[in-house]
Amino acid sequence: MTLGATDFFLPLDRVQRALRCLQQGVPISRGTIQTAWSLRPFDECKRLGLTPEHEGRMRALFPDAIGLLLAETVLPKGPSDKLLEEGDMLLKVNDEYVNRFIRLEELLDESVGQLVKILVQRGFDEFEYSIKVGDKHAITPDRYVHVCGARFNTLSYQLARAYNVPVQGVYVCEQSGTLLSNLTQFRFVPA
Repeated sequence: MTLGATDFFLPLDRVQRALRCLQQGVPISRGTIQTAWSLRPFDECKRLGLTPEHEGRMRALFPDAIGLLLAETVLPKGPSDKLLEEGDMLLKVNDEYVNRFIRLEELLDESVGQLVKILVQRGFDEFEYSIKVGDKHAITPDRYVHVCGARFNTLSYQLARAYNVPVQGVYVCEQSGTLLSNLTQFRFVPA
């Protein structure tokens, strides 16, 4: 069996965490700073300005590491907007070196409504920011309105990330009526 780019996986640690929360009767928090990250190899990070000190520290802490997390998308009007920039290399969260998606998600999930301290390297400079972690549940639609053969809901974080727009406004999620047939080209209605 060969794996292709269309294969997906679900990290079981996230499922285990959700199950533990359910068993303990506590809410399943999901934090976000509305920044999408991608894993980039050390060689690419060095070209972007990663210092030998940080690379050495990361390699010592994470011997199997292949690179760092880079900010790929920073959503407009989100908690990270005007602070983080695309291409920023994530070094630390709350003074802890982080280079894995799972650990980053854990730290954000544990900090909903609180400030996290983020250290990034941009070019050859380091920047540290305190960013308030938002609640991903608050920006995930949980209801819709059905009018004239169309369904509307608030714009989700996932769609906002895909189109790099603020998480606000209304989204036409389904249309079947003739009154709204002209909306096929434009799907977002800003707030």
